[in-house]
Amino acid sequence: MTPTFRLLPISALLIACPGDTGSSTTTDAGSTGDATGSSTTSSTTTASDSSTDTPTSSAPTTGSDASTSGMPDSTGSTGAADSTGAADSTGASEDEMVTLLDMPCEKSPPAATRCERYEVTCAGLAPAIVDLAIYGAKNGVPSRGTVLFGSGGDGTGFYNFTQTKALNNTGYTVVERRWPAGWFTGGTDGPQHAACRLAALIRHLRTSPPARGPLCATGNSGGSAELGYALTWQGAAPSLDFAMPTSGPFHRLDLACQGEADADWPDQCDALRQATCPDCASTGCQLGNGPRSLMDIAFADTPRCTKPGPGDLALLAERGPELGPDVADLGDLPIHFMIGKDDPGAYEPLATALHDSLLAGGAAVDIDYITGAPHEMDSVPAGGDAIRDAILTRCVPLP
Repeated sequence: MTPTFRLLPISALLIACPGDTGSSTTTDAGSTGDATGSSTTSSTTTASDSSTDTPTSSAPTTGSDASTSGMPDSTGSTGAADSTGAADSTGASEDEMVTLLDMPCEKSPPAATRCERYEVTCAGLAPAIVDLAIYGAKNGVPSRGTVLFGSGGDGTGFYNFTQTKALNNTGYTVVERRWPAGWFTGGTDGPQHAACRLAALIRHLRTSPPARGPLCATGNSGGSAELGYALTWQGAAPSLDFAMPTSGPFHRLDLACQGEADADWPDQCDALRQATCPDCASTGCQLGNGPRSLMDIAFADTPRCTKPGPGDLALLAERGPELGPDVADLGDLPIHFMIGKDDPGAYEPLATALHDSLLAGGAAVDIDYITGAPHEMDSVPAGGDAIRDAILTRCVPLP
């Protein structure tokens, strides 16, 4: 099948592989290729000062032990304030802390090289536990970098990427995050608030990496929303070399929650779908009941998304990724959206609208619609191959 191309504004600032025009493309199937609780802490990391590459906090900043997690590799990057308005030069909130715990992961994948449990604190939220399953690069192969994977839904499971071994064999270390209580849990102001934890984790991996080289991140469905908010609201972009949201996210939270009741969005949604991927299986113009219920959790279990009250839609409209305070600071970070053409949900128009909005603002974004891939992108070879190939070609150090 011949790829189709969308004409996009030439003002886009795209940093990609040779030949990547930043256009929307269609990729054919068959590409070659796939808790809580206290504990004795082992280490604590906080953001480093970009001017000195030394910690800005008096807390220990050694990160994980060098014998297991490598030596710190500070980037000296800059970031914007998080949703609380307080941030240092890395985009971290003043209370941000990622602490390695001296306790095992609740669920450790048998194939993982090791699994580490951390406590993450940020943006005034209660501490949250995250388990990191780490799959080391093949022995004797030069390190090409680290890729963080975020699973869908509330993130209570590991991603279990089907082509992890293929990445390990070429030198990439794969890190899969799992939030035992869910990443939405504990949020009080919305998902953009709860996503501070992923941003904190990304900054930790940059300063205390399990492998040297570029740091890249991808997330599917709910994991794409978490990544999108970490980039646009929580200042994570300067710590990454490549980001790839798949099967999402959305541009406006009010439309993701109640778009089909909006006066204008249904027609705009249908027109966008016809203009960008008319052969996509996508139907509807808002999220399903499950994802919308997860959004409610991030508002302290208030049903602002599923059953909005007076003023809630206006509030939701202010909490979408396209209006995030860090959109202007995405810089040259390549952000690659990927949507399965066999995904029947509303993710195609919602994610395309976010791509288009960010592109209009000068971000280095592009989007692919993958033939033969469903919502669970890597559950079929077409999706797994597309994710693998994008990482192999685009998870490289930024200039």
